[in-house]
Amino acid sequence: MIQEHFFNPNNVGSFDARDENVGRAIVGSYENGVIIHFQIKVQENVIKALKFRAYGNVPTIAACSYVTQYLQHKTLSEAQELTSETLVVALEIPPLKIHCALLIEDAIKKAILDYQHRYL
Repeated sequence: MIQEHFFNPNNVGSFDARDENVGRAIVGSYENGVIIHFQIKVQENVIKALKFRAYGNVPTIAACSYVTQYLQHKTLSEAQELTSETLVVALEIPPLKIHCALLIEDAIKKAILDYQHRYL
């Protein structure tokens, strides 16, 4: 599944800066070779759409793609429950790349917090 999401990633891009109800997060660092720009668009406490841009390795890009599909139509509470372990199992991420799943989990939580601070 990792290769499928890496070679054909879903929801790559970003929302227009003027879009309302969008939570944004940037995690990682260029020094470590991984950076993720992650966005969620929320309506009535439900994630309606997600976008990402990522610079990094195969598991990072694949996990971002997977998460943008997995979290669509989930509530913010349900999204906050997603753990890195879930991603590791679903995508069969190798042990040396677990940090990629941790970054995605962090990005989700930060985007939700950003949305909540802006609009709630």
